[in-house]
Amino acid sequence: MSPQMTSLMEEIEKNYQFYIYVFSLFVVCMGISRWFGRHTWVQREKSRRKTAGLPVASLMSQDGSAEQSWTFPGLFLGGLLGVVMVASYMTYVAVMVIQLGPQEILRSVGAFMSLPITAIAFAIFGYISNTRLLGFLGTSRLAKAGMSIVLLICINVAGGLATARLEPLHSLALYTLVMAMLSLGLSYAIGMSEGVRTADPALNYPLVTLETRDGKLLDRAWLYERTDSDYRLVTESGANHIVPAANVKEITGPLGAPGASNSSG
Repeated sequence: MSPQMTSLMEEIEKNYQFYIYVFSLFVVCMGISRWFGRHTWVQREKSRRKTAGLPVASLMSQDGSAEQSWTFPGLFLGGLLGVVMVASYMTYVAVMVIQLGPQEILRSVGAFMSLPITAIAFAIFGYISNTRLLGFLGTSRLAKAGMSIVLLICINVAGGLATARLEPLHSLALYTLVMAMLSLGLSYAIGMSEGVRTADPALNYPLVTLETRDGKLLDRAWLYERTDSDYRLVTESGANHIVPAANVKEITGPLGAPGASNSSG
């Protein structure tokens, strides 16, 4: 093992608690990125659905997108999905380190890091495609800015690959920074996908039929909130209804398991 690598390993051993803290802080940052993506895009998707005349659950007593996750453990857990995905992409590098040794990896960091970097970039664009961001680019400055950031990252990656005169540890630091930026982008993209799905009642709530005591019938409505005092539903036409619990005669639909029925009278 080279003196540089030996020195790096000794530094990590001496300050491992600091590096654990840095890692935890990074996971929390990924959790914040995911929360921000979800919070932003659930509101955008609700606005889009309202404009298009699609059903939106808009009478909730507490906005489902405003999760109470602003705690260190909550944000840490929120960032774990992105970390697990990045770790899976880094498995190739870990295997190469075991087979070839750290010194060989340091000699050609770009060659070994290009695969996980490319995999994360494709994962980001996959989530973007699923959330219809590509069709949103023409009207959203935020989307254009996001895509510009991704392009800048790709340019930085290309520049790093072309830089052969860097010291091995400097090159490793460059690719670590690129991986961190891409990881935050991936976490944001995961949040985007979750936000878009959350705004669609058909993907989140049971479809039921409700009959009131005064003879009114709500056929094929999504029950998105049920409290001690009322039932809140949105119909396929997009109309939101709050029905007092005392006025509910019968509810038929998958309130528990799919296909189950429940009656109150």
